[in-house]
Amino acid sequence: MTRRGRARPDQARPARSGQVTFEVVDDLAGEFAERLVEAFHSRPGQLFQLGLTGGACARRCYEQLAQHAETQIDWWLVDAWWVDELDLHLDEPDSHYGMARAVLFDVIGAAYALHPLAPDAAEAAALLPDRLDVVHLDLGPDGSLFSAGGRRLPEAVTERADVVLVTVAGSDRRDALRAVRAGENVPAARLVADRQVWLVERAAAG
Repeated sequence: MTRRGRARPDQARPARSGQVTFEVVDDLAGEFAERLVEAFHSRPGQLFQLGLTGGACARRCYEQLAQHAETQIDWWLVDAWWVDELDLHLDEPDSHYGMARAVLFDVIGAAYALHPLAPDAAEAAALLPDRLDVVHLDLGPDGSLFSAGGRRLPEAVTERADVVLVTVAGSDRRDALRAVRAGENVPAARLVADRQVWLVERAAAG
C-alpha cells in the first residue's frame, strides 16, 4: 500500500506508559491497514497476536484490511483476540465479534484462530497469550477506549502489547483527544503501554 497524506508525527514523548506518538492522517483506515501489515512482517514469533475492538471506526479499518491487505498478510498465522465486547450475543451482527467476522474474517476466509471475549473478565485475561503484537482500541467521544456497559478485558491487557494502535475518527472526538493530550482525567489518558500510536483523522484533530 502507498502511504497518502500522512502529516509529520508529533515528537515521540516519554510517558509513564512508554513511547507515545500522535499522527494526523488523511486516510485513517488505510493507514491502520498499513500499520498492521508492517507489524505482521516485523513480528518476533510465528503467530501474529492481534487484539481487536469494535465500533464504526473499527468496521472501516477492518473492511480496509479485507480489501487491501488480504494478500499482504498470511491470515493463517493471525491469532485474533477480542479485548472489548458489547452485551450482545456473539452471533448478532452489531457485536464486535460478529462485525469483525462479517467484514474481515469471513471475507478473507482464513485465520489461525478467533477468540471471542469470554463473559468472565478474569477467565478472558487468563486465556490471553503473554504478549500481543498489536492491540487496536478506538477513542470514544467521552474519552473512553472500551465500551460502556459491555464486556471488556482489564485495562492491564494493554501492558502485554508491543504496540497499542488507537484510532480517532470524527469531529465529535476532538474534545476527548484534547483532554487526552492535556493529561486530563479521562480514561484514555491513563492508557498504559510500552508503545502507543494514535492515528488521528483530520476531522478529529481540529
